[in-house]
Amino acid sequence: RRQRQMCIRDRSYALAAKGKPAIAKVLPLLESEDPWIQINAIFILGEIGYESEEIVKAISILLDSSHQQVVRQALDTLACMPNQINEKCLSSISSLLEKKPNDWLKVLVNRGWTALDQINFNASMLLLNCSFTGKYKEELEEILTKLLNFSTGYSAKVASLGLINLKTPTALNSA
Repeated sequence: RRQRQMCIRDRSYALAAKGKPAIAKVLPLLESEDPWIQINAIFILGEIGYESEEIVKAISILLDSSHQQVVRQALDTLACMPNQINEKCLSSISSLLEKKPNDWLKVLVNRGWTALDQINFNASMLLLNCSFTGKYKEELEEILTKLLNFSTGYSAKVASLGLINLKTPTALNSA
């Protein structure tokens, strides 16, 4: 098994396989106090792959979680729903990128990767996907430009691609 890999429960795969009819049973799980239930619920919704404003709103709330694993899974799942990302979600992502809790700065794997590095990378992938929609260019440019200054080259490279996709003069200059 890979270092610090999250384990998704077998029941989560079974619920995801039921598809759209399972959504009504899964959404209330996002409100659980247990971060592992939240992670599994987010995963299920991502695997189902159905985009809706309701799902994006429910998952976006978890971007404010103190548990880095929940935040990472939320960003990863939201990256599959770029057409439903709205200004409120983008504002939450921008605020998230200002956070640097001490426990997110601890090295998690031998190559020196931290939870914050993974969060920044997942955010950059989400924003890259959003850059293809043609919506919220100004907000995306601001957040992607922030990501250029983070420690890992991966996040900055992905952010640069997102800026190039926006095709605005200032985004192209930043990239």
